[in-house]
Amino acid sequence: MGRLQTDADRERVIEGLLGSDGAEGMDGEDLAGRVKQLHPRWFVLRDVRRAPSVVLATSRCSLAWLRGPMTRAEIARALDGSGR
Repeated sequence: MGRLQTDADRERVIEGLLGSDGAEGMDGEDLAGRVKQLHPRWFVLRDVRRAPSVVLATSRCSLAWLRGPMTRAEIARALDGSGR
């Protein structure tokens, strides 16, 4: 799960994690604190095969060089099929 903005969203997710199979030994207050402190692009992962089963992970930054929306002339050329 990623960063959750409202307390209600966070509570629902924590309730779901604590109520799931393999949640024995999970501390609800600790989990709530971690979820609330998440920075952008940080995630809480739950892996039942690991101890502890809840870990923090981050994604790699990615950069895409997109040039923006097509102009009307480019759309007309694309629809024409000529590609020039």
